[in-house]
Amino acid sequence: MTTPPAVGAAETLGMAIVGIGCHAEPFTTVDELERALFEGRADLATRVRPPDAADQDGSPVARAARQALRDGGAETGEPIAAALLVLAEEKADPEAGRRLAQRLATSGPVDTLAGDDGDLAEALRRAHRVLRLGGDVLVCAEDSGGAVAVLLTDAARDRRRAYAVLDAMAVGQRGAADRVALEALGSRALDPRDVEYLGLYGADAAERDATAAELGRVWSAEAVGVRHSVLAPTGESGPRAMLTAVVRAALCLHHCYLPAVPEAVTCESVIDESATDEAATARSSRQGPSGERSGLYLPSGSHPWLRPSAAAPRRASVAAGTGDHRAYLLLSGAAERGALVHTDWSRVTDLALLPVCGRDPDDLVRAVARTRDALDGGADLAALAARSAEESAGAALRAVFCVTPESVGRELGLALGSLPRTLAEGRDWASPGGSCCAARPIGPGGGVALVFPGIFGAFPGFGRDLLRCFPGELAAVGESAFRRDAGCGGELVRRLLGKDAAEAELAALERELYGDAAGLTEVGILFAVFHTRLLRSVLGLRQHGALGYSLGEISMLAATGWLSCTEDDLAALFALPLFDQAVGRARQVVRAAWNLPEELPDGAVWGSRVVFAGAAEVRERLSRFDRVFLTHVNTPGEVVVAGDPAQCEALAEAMGRPSIPSAYSHLFHTPLIDTGRAPGELGRHVRPTPDAELLSAHGCRPLDASAPGETAADVVGVMRRTVDFPRLVRAAYLRGYRYFLEVGPGGVCTRWVDDCLADRPHVAEAVERRGMPADRSMARLLARLASHGLPVDLAPFLPGRPRTAPDHALVKETL
Repeated sequence: MTTPPAVGAAETLGMAIVGIGCHAEPFTTVDELERALFEGRADLATRVRPPDAADQDGSPVARAARQALRDGGAETGEPIAAALLVLAEEKADPEAGRRLAQRLATSGPVDTLAGDDGDLAEALRRAHRVLRLGGDVLVCAEDSGGAVAVLLTDAARDRRRAYAVLDAMAVGQRGAADRVALEALGSRALDPRDVEYLGLYGADAAERDATAAELGRVWSAEAVGVRHSVLAPTGESGPRAMLTAVVRAALCLHHCYLPAVPEAVTCESVIDESATDEAATARSSRQGPSGERSGLYLPSGSHPWLRPSAAAPRRASVAAGTGDHRAYLLLSGAAERGALVHTDWSRVTDLALLPVCGRDPDDLVRAVARTRDALDGGADLAALAARSAEESAGAALRAVFCVTPESVGRELGLALGSLPRTLAEGRDWASPGGSCCAARPIGPGGGVALVFPGIFGAFPGFGRDLLRCFPGELAAVGESAFRRDAGCGGELVRRLLGKDAAEAELAALERELYGDAAGLTEVGILFAVFHTRLLRSVLGLRQHGALGYSLGEISMLAATGWLSCTEDDLAALFALPLFDQAVGRARQVVRAAWNLPEELPDGAVWGSRVVFAGAAEVRERLSRFDRVFLTHVNTPGEVVVAGDPAQCEALAEAMGRPSIPSAYSHLFHTPLIDTGRAPGELGRHVRPTPDAELLSAHGCRPLDASAPGETAADVVGVMRRTVDFPRLVRAAYLRGYRYFLEVGPGGVCTRWVDDCLADRPHVAEAVERRGMPADRSMARLLARLASHGLPVDLAPFLPGRPRTAPDHALVKETL
């Protein structure tokens, strides 16, 4: 390897990665490798695979190469116009490269690099030279741990879908990684703020730390902002680890997430000054290499990677430090996963739905027993589920099991033990894992109503894993987020989606949320829109109802398309004095209304309290307390009161009822706020649509689609009145709605619907529940709907079959 200049001129590459292959223990497919990357289970280059005893045709490098070729659209067995470039750990063996090319049927030139020549920069330089002559280049890297391969093509010439594009590269000497990075970025008219992912390769831990320290001079908090870019170190060395660093960046760009850094991989030059324990100190980042706050951080968990703006692509880089050499590779996003598939369920989670049907209870139990016996006998779970899904279309009874390959036997056994008795008693059967069977299915005639909770319920991690299962929804969420970047909403969305994942970060974020009502309102609307789009897509909803709890009526209007959600429209809405009075200046408004002394602490001015009592009982006592309002009736036995904190607590004690303080205290649903011009302003943005019937707590009747002004007046009127949620739910039930699906954070309205309707036939489920994995919450919702006979396409959620090629290639072949 020749000595590079202190900082060499940047080299334009323009190479697209159109195929990826992997065969390195324990990963034998790209899907397995990508899932490990997302979950942060282990570094992608730390497992060592014993030498393959199979024949040469089944060697790891041959298998990885075939995967990459197939992923890139090459037909197996046909001559392939591709050059072959092999990076080896040991001495270069040209004959081995030629034998591999013969097995792969590649017709281009063969090149091998090894030892000091096997560095990434030289490999990409040679690949670029070959690409200018036409055809593709297959780059393979192998060592004793296995092999990884990428198929490269000319990004300008080839129209195939690509994982990512290798844009530019620069090299230099030790100590100059920061200047090398700036050289590469400058060649594309970029600066460090444009790169949110920094892959880091080092020959050893000391090299990684030294390179990270050099980069930290550029990615400082002053230059890019605190915790702006993810640092993603690779934990091993060698040609395969080096190429794997590029594959990691390409997969993150394609799947649109910033990855968790495995606990085994640390970078001592990046430390978090706010961490509360040694583990967090080693894994997070606010402290830079020379003591300053840093723009780099090591994420505790993977989280969605939102584009910085509508026009800017996601950009990543890989920095390599080997001895006296430094290299910096710049990548940009190409085809996004969500543009290829809307639902990615079976690829990202082991949880699946297994329907079993029967003509009557006895027939259903026999079918469950046959299914268990077949699986015990070695039958394929995916084939059984597909066949059963076809048979269940016209069945009288359906049990729908939420299973993984490990839990399917247990779930079927639970059903055989308790299902006969439960159905005989006329009760629905359910397991703790989410499996269920409706004794008396409601059927397709029951109406579907979306339930919008209050908009102050967002929590850290909300929406993160659901977007992984449904990548087709990420673009819309991202568009809404970067429209809000001028205010607080955009960055808050990123933090809620998982940018803040360490324990100390989550605690700080929770505290901030309690004091950021404007940001929470924006986020609440954004995710209500997301959940509504998702359910409409997954369930194929064309007509449905909707009802909102408290300010959920605002998100209901926005999510159903009745309210314009442009940045200007929402800014105008939240600029109304109504919101400032109720939230921003709530205590000032109360002090003036009640003539309270300035020295009275804010905590003694205003507060809210949940009281576990009936509304009638509370109203009987209210006349004795001049500064308490009944703001919400949640269920027949649960209300919320607001006002003087001492009087609220005294009211509960006077009734002998348990109570707890509310997390949020505002003036909504009291006469202390002045709605002023809010009805007229809201009415200017209301545009009713015909595909949803919206019920308001104002009169508990449908909003008039022909009268936008009246609709606005009704919704604003609710903000000054007590919310009677049980009455609203009963009104929806009388209009024929039987399926109540909560769209928004928390899942608390689902419990309230169950309490309000008691034993009346209904289904109440939440798209996403706090404290429950998103895939399990969604699987439970779909299982209950399908069991009750609502038409649901279960195909995307059935157990997946083993794949011989990554979905990336399978989708491309259909385009």
